[in-house]
Amino acid sequence: ELGRVHKLQSNLLCSFQLSSPASQLLTLCNISDYSRILFATWWIFITILTAFYTANLTAFLTLRSYTIPINTLKDMERYPEYRLVLLKGGFMEFLIKSEQVLLPKNVKKKMVLLSDKRDAMDLVKKGKYVFLHTKQTLQRLVLEDYQ
Repeated sequence: ELGRVHKLQSNLLCSFQLSSPASQLLTLCNISDYSRILFATWWIFITILTAFYTANLTAFLTLRSYTIPINTLKDMERYPEYRLVLLKGGFMEFLIKSEQVLLPKNVKKKMVLLSDKRDAMDLVKKGKYVFLHTKQTLQRLVLEDYQ
């Protein structure tokens, strides 16, 4: 009988030792689940944020930028290798021919008149040509060409 009591005490002690951490872990499991959910949410958020950032960075690094040193018609004088391209019968041709826009003579001599905007864009792509038109038209042409 003494052996049975000793065995029962050791079983109780063993069950207490096992159940005590288990009961403490049950309260930790709830916190652990919330921590896992919070960590997973944070991880997904950072992954999406990184994807947007790297996509923008990739687009920035791969997009060609077209910069030329010419911003005004007066700048055309300083760069004689560039030629001015205008649309034939357009308002810019009218302004230049009626001398309402002062254009240097060397620029006026090398001026190219075309009837189609696409031909003008092809010349600009070849280099050393400046197509003069409204800002909206030029933006649309560049966007169409980019797509």
